[in-house]
Parts: sequence; structure tokens; C-alpha cells
Amino acid sequence: WHGNRLINEALICSKSMPYGPVHINIPLREPFYPDKGETITFDPVRLIHKPKIMSSLADEEWQNLIQIWKTSKNRLIVIGQSPYDESLGKSLCNISHQTHTPIVSEVIGNQHHLPHVISNQDAFLQPGQWDKMTKLSPDLLINVGKSLISKNLKTFLRKYPPKTHWHVHNATQINDTLQNLTHWIPISPARFFQKFERLVQKNSSKDFFGKWITIDQKVQNRIDDFLQKVLFGEFQAVYYCLQAIPNHTQLHLANSMVVRYANLIGVTHKKHISVFSNRGTSGIDGSNATAVGAALSGSSLVTLITGDMAFFYDRNAFWHQHDFSNLRIIVLNNHGGGIFSMIKGPRDQAAYQKLFETHQPLNAENTAKDYGFDYLSCKNLKTLKQHLENFYDIGNLPKVLEIYADTKHNAEVMRAFRKAVIM
Repeated sequence: WHGNRLINEALICSKSMPYGPVHINIPLREPFYPDKGETITFDPVRLIHKPKIMSSLADEEWQNLIQIWKTSKNRLIVIGQSPYDESLGKSLCNISHQTHTPIVSEVIGNQHHLPHVISNQDAFLQPGQWDKMTKLSPDLLINVGKSLISKNLKTFLRKYPPKTHWHVHNATQINDTLQNLTHWIPISPARFFQKFERLVQKNSSKDFFGKWITIDQKVQNRIDDFLQKVLFGEFQAVYYCLQAIPNHTQLHLANSMVVRYANLIGVTHKKHISVFSNRGTSGIDGSNATAVGAALSGSSLVTLITGDMAFFYDRNAFWHQHDFSNLRIIVLNNHGGGIFSMIKGPRDQAAYQKLFETHQPLNAENTAKDYGFDYLSCKNLKTLKQHLENFYDIGNLPKVLEIYADTKHNAEVMRAFRKAVIM
């Protein structure tokens, strides 16, 4: 009782302290249950303010960076996991337009709304094709944000490293994911690029920009064509689900194949959709809970696309009485860890089915009934399209759409996809 009161007051106070995390130390003392008529007194809440530090670079550092920019012919900006930031997007758009610098953004980079942003890098930077892609290797790489999903992109940039690599990320720990970092710039990307766009000149390499844009557009056409013609499975299902998500809403992606499907397909630039994923450990923990928390924190629609293992693992996230009827859950159920059937190493092991696939016989209908959710299911494209027509209608309950697909077929589709998009 004492703890609840203190937590509530601390949460109210935290709204006026947006500059960092709020640490709460709560003493729990008896009596836990006050007697009738007993009153509890509290000392006034004491706020300790931490001033906001406006970190930037020294003038000589700016001059050094600009000089590197000027002497670099082929420049590339890569956006890793980042929250949506309108001011960052505007600066990146201006820089790209003025200097013909290609911008590569993964689906969790949240810059898919930018015109001409490169989003199909994971499809065309395939192993075995890299020698044909050396023309895409930059002299200067500017990397923004946290981790990258695409192993193909990471490996390509390691195999053909840039002469100079800047990482712009406001963090306290250095991140050298691509193993060729030369400059760590630990300030806000939005603040960095707002000043940077005022300093850079309009000298550019239209040829390098054109190479990235041309191959990205060609591959996008092949992806669209492939996904409209392929036999129904998880990949095609995610394609149509992403198209159905309403504008100005949130999308949460579970790990394993879900986030990789979405990264290959991308989110249309015509929609402003904020994309989130529990990246870092690349596990299945907490996807449901994160989406539920997002739904509880606002009234806009929240979509979670998840695999069966992640969904069933975190079912207790629904075990409460709060209203999160604005949550929509799409479950890809292949009855096991399907991602490993698409990876050469695990799928070739004698103990693959026992140790990697982790077969499970469950379905989401029982979970939906347990928690009182609306439930839909499908096994073909026709039914999926029918369900998606009304899936986002406002209602009093959360909704679950379960999509069944065969693991073996999903793996065959991905192999066919890789061949279909090879340039």
C-alpha cells in the first residue's frame, strides 16, 4: 500500500524529468494493512533535477569531418535501429537531395518515409553476388543508430570496408559492429545532421547514388512480382499484413523470421508507421509484453507480428485486467522454430528436428479464449485478405489473427526468393 502510493507519486514526478531514467528507492515497512481509522503521513516529495547537457563537437572536429566528406567520392548513410525522428528525417532528406548521397534504412531504422531511401539491401547483397556489387562499396560510411538486422549488409561492408567509417549514436559505449570504425560521434543524430547539412557543400557523386537507386528499384519490382505469384506461406502473408496496417500506428516485430521477413519486404514510404523490435539478444523474450505496454500507453492501434514460439513463450503478458483493445496480434504458426530450416548449418544436422525445430502442437485459439480476445485464423491468401478487411476496425477486445503455414514450404519459398531477386 505504501509502495503503490510512492510509485504513483514518483511516476507523476518523472514526467517533469525527461532527461534521464528515474531511480525509485521504496522502503516497505509494516503494517502493510492499516487498521480502521489509522492514517499514514508522507514526507513531501523531493525532486532532484539534472540539467540537460547540450553536447556537441568542437569547431576543429567539425572542420575535420567536413574535410573528410569533401575528399570522399562515394558516400553512404546507413540507418540502424532508431526511433522515428522527424527532425532527423528532414536533415537526412536535405543532405541526400543536395549531395546525392544514398541512404540505406532497415525497417527498424524508421526512415522508410524518406523519398528514394534504399530498403532492399538484404535482398540484393547476397553471398556469392558480392563481387558484382563492389561498385556499391563506399569510401565514407556514416552509420546511425543501434544494431543492423541484415547479415548480408554487415558482411558486405566488412568484406569491402570503407576508408572512413563514422558512427553517430548518442550512447556511452562504443559499437564497432562492422569492424572498421574510424570515428565515434556520441551525440544525438538529429543534432549532428542538423548542423552537418548547413556545413556540407553540394558537391556530389550522382553516379554512385544512381547505382544504389537503380538496383534497389529493380529488386523492389522483382520482390513485388514474386510475392504476388508465389504459393501462400509466411512470407506472402507478412507482405499483405504490412500493406494492411493503418497509417500513423505502431508496428512491433518479434525476432527470428518475423523481423527478417519485414526487413526484406519493408514498409511503404506512403505510411508513417513507427516500427519497434526487441533487438540485441536476437531471442524471443518479451515481444508480447512490449506490444501490450505500447498499447496501454496510448490509444492508437498497435500491431504485433510474431512467430508461434515467441507468442506462446510470453502469454503471461496478457494476464491482467487493463484495457488494451487497441492491440492487434498476428501469429505465424508453423509449429516450431522455422528459422533454422532456412539456415544451412542447423538444417543439415542429424538432430535438427529434435534440437533446433522445437516442435510444438499449440494454436493461438485457446490462448485467445483464455484472455477473451477476438480470434481469426487462415490457411490461404483468400481468407487472409477477407480477415484483414475488418481486422483493424475499432472494437472492445484485442484481436488475434493466426496464420498457419508449413515450415518446409516456407524454406522452399525463401530459397526461390533468393534466386528470383539475384541481379
